[in-house]
Amino acid sequence: MKGTNSMRIEPFGTTKDGKQVTVYILQNKNGMEAHILDFGATIAKLYVPDRDGKSADILLGFDDMKGYEKNDAACHGAVVGRVANRIGKGEFELNGVKYQLEINNGGNCLHGGASFRYELQMYEAFPKEEENSVVFKRVSPHMEQGFPGNLTYSVEYQLTDDNELHIIYDAVTDQDTPVNITNHSYFNLKGQETQDLSDHLIMIRSSQITETDENLLPNGNYIPLEGTPMDLSTLTEFLSREKRDFTPLVYGVGFDHNYVLDHKKGQPDAVVIELTTGRKMEMFTDLPGVQFYTGNWLEGEIGKGGKAHKNYGGFCLETQFYPNSCNIPAFPDAILRAGQKYHSVTTYKFSTVE
Repeated sequence: MKGTNSMRIEPFGTTKDGKQVTVYILQNKNGMEAHILDFGATIAKLYVPDRDGKSADILLGFDDMKGYEKNDAACHGAVVGRVANRIGKGEFELNGVKYQLEINNGGNCLHGGASFRYELQMYEAFPKEEENSVVFKRVSPHMEQGFPGNLTYSVEYQLTDDNELHIIYDAVTDQDTPVNITNHSYFNLKGQETQDLSDHLIMIRSSQITETDENLLPNGNYIPLEGTPMDLSTLTEFLSREKRDFTPLVYGVGFDHNYVLDHKKGQPDAVVIELTTGRKMEMFTDLPGVQFYTGNWLEGEIGKGGKAHKNYGGFCLETQFYPNSCNIPAFPDAILRAGQKYHSVTTYKFSTVE
């Protein structure tokens, strides 16, 4: 429904330990809606019009808290940190001190470990109705997940009348610490209920990926993409490439890789078009990389409307510092220094094509 920007605030349910969860619904004049929870700072729904003006929810996820808590490992729509993606052997050294993290994925630490997950935390919410945004804040105490420093961080979601969803990350720390916070939304521009990524085309402004071992841990090298099945530098149908006999795709059971972004001022870092609906999504970020992941391990979850999720039913564009950056000095520095301010913006902009 078209109209002026507005915000609705409604109850969403309760957590297993009895905490009340609230959903903040941002709307713009074009019929877009973003439903965001204070649990995990999670984007639960995102309604976007197609070329005929018909809106559909384009995010995989769940109808209630039971679904989000049960299927936490997939991180649907949630903020992931303190360091998203992989850290080799769950260890790193900083300022002469060695830190050991939980190992939870192929001998490495993934998304901060399994025992304490950002996507399961409650956030303090600060609605900003005049800006059609909501800010979620949290303090990650010293040694939470094994990381040093008290990290105060916030994530702001803002929906504009230009059909832009801005995700704004800010953080400060009292000790040097790695920081790599991202959002783990699974998109399907055909509509989440279809579980179908056919007719999706993608462009990622990148000429190389970070090379990994069989457990998807970067080793410090790069793989040029020209002429390979993973070259997405022009609009490309990607679903049929998932099972190509190309070593990185074999390791990832499809796309699950960090693309090294070749930023071009004023131009999107990635574009996705769904041909049957005409929906177009452009992604902009100031971070050096993006993890393109195609939901290769979603099977078995029961999603919205009681419908089972399928492998390759949704895709993620997780903006980030390169995985394992804290162990590879040649990678862009993902260390936030005490007294410095972390600030990063990722934008998903929606439109249609004929």
